[in-house]
Order: sequence, then structure tokens, then C-alpha cells
Amino acid sequence: ELGAARAEGQAARELGAARRIEERTLGFFLRTVRRFPYWGATSALVQVTQIDLVLLDLGLIDPVAHTNLLLNISLMRDPPPLVERLRDATLDQLELLRDECRTLGAEVIVLLIPSAIQANPARFESFLALQADGERDAFDRTAFHDDLARQLVLRGFTVADTLPGLESEIVAGRACYHREGHWNAAGNRVATEALIPVLADLLRAQ
Repeated sequence: ELGAARAEGQAARELGAARRIEERTLGFFLRTVRRFPYWGATSALVQVTQIDLVLLDLGLIDPVAHTNLLLNISLMRDPPPLVERLRDATLDQLELLRDECRTLGAEVIVLLIPSAIQANPARFESFLALQADGERDAFDRTAFHDDLARQLVLRGFTVADTLPGLESEIVAGRACYHREGHWNAAGNRVATEALIPVLADLLRAQ
């Protein structure tokens, strides 16, 4: 019985090793990549976000589809009340976080991260081109971002705003975002450059 158990254990170890090797092969990747769970676990384009869950609860989006609805309506010059409610709810949560941090002797710095469509004028123009002719003037690329920055300052937050630096880089022809919307190395560099002087001022004040 002991020999059989050892043999069974050895067989299990060999099977596990074989599977780990298979998982590193191109064939395994090609079989996996055809299935939705791969993309559901790795792609920001299909992951359901907390914002989507709020919109689902309000009955504003289809439960089977990922959406950029909130981003789209936040680009409106006169967005619906939902946008302001979610903005204020976020600010309230940030205040609670700041209060908790201050009890620990730490200060909160808010790093503003605009979406690619807000930082990239050409990408925003592509978005406008998809709208009906009479609706294009209803949108503004930076109005929501600028309003959020103002609201943060009014509530006494320390803010590092990456939008001006990102705009400058993008207009100069240096991409700061991957196509799927996350920062590339240049975008992260811009964020670092925006954050360093804010941190320096904060440390000097202490």
C-alpha cells in the first residue's frame, strides 16, 4: 500500500508539472484566448466596474453589456443629475478617507487621472464625430475634469492634476495612453512629474 501511495503521489506530481509546462505553451494560450473568461479576467474593456453596478441598480444600462455610459454623459456640458450625485458621493468618501488618514498622521493627495478621451483632443474629436450633428455642441472635453478639480480644492484636498501635462505631451505627438485606455510609460512619467512638486510642497509644510 505504501508503494502504491508513493507511485500515486509521483504520478500526481508529474501530471502537475506537465500542466504547468503546458500552460506556458502557445497552444494553451491560443485555446484559452478564444474563451470569454480569459478576457473577462484580463481586459478592462469587459470587466464590470462598481460604476456599472450603480447604473444597473438605477436601471440605466443593460445588465448584459459593459458600458462607457457614465464617461459619455460626464462629457456633456449639462450632464444629468446622476453625474453630480456620483461625483459628490465620491468626494464624500474621499473626505472619510482623509479623516481616517489624518488620525494616522498621514495626508491624502488626490492624483487626478483623466481618461484618454479627456486628455487627447483628437480622440475627443473622434468621439464627437460619432454624435448626431445637432448634439456635438452638447459635449465638452474637460468641463467635468475641471469641475472635479475645483470641487476637490474647495473641500481642502491637496490635488496633483495630470491633465495639463498629458495634453501637452499628446499635442506634441507623444502618446501617453495605450489604445485600451491605460497609461503607457510616458503617461506614468507625466504623472510622476505632476506629483513630485505637490509632495515637495507638502513635506516642506510639515
